[in-house]
Amino acid sequence: MLKIGDIVLVERKAESHERGWRNTWEKGMDSVVGKTGVVIRYNKLHRNVHIKVDGNIDVYGYPD
Repeated sequence: MLKIGDIVLVERKAESHERGWRNTWEKGMDSVVGKTGVVIRYNKLHRNVHIKVDGNIDVYGYPD
């Protein structure tokens, strides 16, 4: 289970609703594929991870 402060790698583009993720992949999310970020918020119910990449807080929630 992820927690705030964990470092994560966005390995690839995820399929919308993959593995129970309650969200869809947006084109704007493509720019962080291959980058690492720090978990700043984790929504276990929606399986969403919000991250800070390159010092910027990303507006998208990524699948856990």
